[in-house]
Amino acid sequence: MMRRVFVLTLTATALVLAGCGNGSADDDTTRDSAGAIVEGGDVGAFAIKIGDCLGGGVTGEIQSVDGVPCDQPHQNEVYYALTVPEGDGTFPGAEVLQDQADQACLDAFEGFVGIAFGQSAYEISTLTPTQASWDDSTQKDREILCLIGQAEGTLTTGTAKGTAK
Repeated sequence: MMRRVFVLTLTATALVLAGCGNGSADDDTTRDSAGAIVEGGDVGAFAIKIGDCLGGGVTGEIQSVDGVPCDQPHQNEVYYALTVPEGDGTFPGAEVLQDQADQACLDAFEGFVGIAFGQSAYEISTLTPTQASWDDSTQKDREILCLIGQAEGTLTTGTAKGTAK
């Protein structure tokens, strides 16, 4: 079972594929009562939540990512999630899902950061269902996640929310 990661840069769209395997619903982090990560650990691809900060890059084949408290150095922060309508149940295709992800993540960007994407120093990446995760009868993956991070994988601390950067 796979999920796909796409990265939008400020000057062009670059596609970076990543997959997720079985067992990707595990979450080995410690979270507070609000759900924020307070002690880092592996977060399965299907356990990632809005507000999670991810310590390493989300590239290549993945089953889990390194979840860290946002006050520690990290590359990405999950800032928005969209559930894709199932339609007739057939996989709509990677391009259709990416178009939906691009639009949803761009639409949510300014409200989260405080300035338009074109004026920002941040990049957007998206985690989208693949045909395998879409078709899997136990996962029924329909979620698109929007991630924000600094250019070229630069580490940051804190949230990007309201930074107007």
